Amino acid sequence: MSRGSHSTPPILVTVVMLGLGLSSCGDPGSAEYSEVVFDTFPSGRVHVHNPAEGQWTPRSAWTLVEDLRLGCEEGCSEELFSQVAYILTDPEREHVYILDYGSQEIRVFTMDGAHVRTLGGVGDGPGELRGAAGLDWGPDGMLWVWGNQRYQVIERSGEEVARYIRPVRGLPYPWMGGFTPDGRYVDFGVDLEITSMETYGDRVVPRLSGRGFLPVVALTPPDRFDTLPPIEFEVDITENGQRKRGERSFVGIQGREGHLWFAITDEYSIHRRTLDGDTLLSFSRPAEPAPVPLAEIDSIVADWARRGISGPQLERSSFATHRWLVTNVLTDDAGHVYVFPHEVGVPAGSAVDVFLESGVYLGRMAFPETVLTEGPPPHVTEEHMWAVVESDLGVPFVARYRIRKPESPESVAAIPPA
Repeated sequence: MSRGSHSTPPILVTVVMLGLGLSSCGDPGSAEYSEVVFDTFPSGRVHVHNPAEGQWTPRSAWTLVEDLRLGCEEGCSEELFSQVAYILTDPEREHVYILDYGSQEIRVFTMDGAHVRTLGGVGDGPGELRGAAGLDWGPDGMLWVWGNQRYQVIERSGEEVARYIRPVRGLPYPWMGGFTPDGRYVDFGVDLEITSMETYGDRVVPRLSGRGFLPVVALTPPDRFDTLPPIEFEVDITENGQRKRGERSFVGIQGREGHLWFAITDEYSIHRRTLDGDTLLSFSRPAEPAPVPLAEIDSIVADWARRGISGPQLERSSFATHRWLVTNVLTDDAGHVYVFPHEVGVPAGSAVDVFLESGVYLGRMAFPETVLTEGPPPHVTEEHMWAVVESDLGVPFVARYRIRKPESPESVAAIPPA
């Protein structure tokens, strides 16, 4: 899908949903209503325009409450993490698997926090890992480990049963691939169009056109690879053809139905795309991007200059003027989309916005403390949000937050677009 498809042909149908009764969201006494607009385009794509405030009321809003923390700063082994790369619970919701990038170990814990076993370890032998950065469950219950050069299939005991060469280059992280309902293993590469090579002092750097691509492949085990339509997006570049530091990028996750949920990071607009390249749904809510202070840019430039780095990246124009509006997108197993915002007054990792899969904005949950959202992605289930937090010394911990919901059903705004 290209960025140009965000500007679609004239609207055929506009439906304004008024009076989306908050009583169905667990607050029968509330008389408040919000306005949601569904735009239907000739292609069939629906865009849901949400107001800034969601459908929850103070009584019906979900909240996050920490109920488990894994990790330590010293004096332990199984819970000492160097860099958490991925968090994944098993389908039975009995264990959590935490991939530590530095040790290339997968630490397995019970839901009470007890260490059960450690899988992997750095190496190239059977069951050993190298460059592993993502995890997923196969249809047969095997654990798939994703890395820069290969996929490994591992039994829960740690025994490796298969290994496949990864056919795409580039390492989009956080990883967004995984299995489709029909059993294909989908992966995404990353590529930027280069127009020429430029020399700056003793360095040769590529000059970019501003077009970015995510090549998409699907593996049908054991040996069939299919090339799917790539995802195209624009990259902000300087007049020297260099990518701006901190400018727009692409974040996404493959949903439970095999669709890709994604955002271009400088827009608060989320899209659901089929693997065949058709965008079915987009939704948005008003948000103001947070500016990047000039003092921060000057500090980075001065540090690079002290280290002898030269070239166009030392110019202020090589830096983004605003933060990403969206730092990550996740889905759970119960029909919700979670968007991690970074806007004025809302630092990255301080909150998460919750939407129905229909695109309707329910509301915002605040984290008890700042979590990491761009590096190790949070992991969400119907009942919990798992995320990485750091101590004052920069040591990573894995925190589990229970999603506390009202007892009444959450049918608000589930009205399908006309």
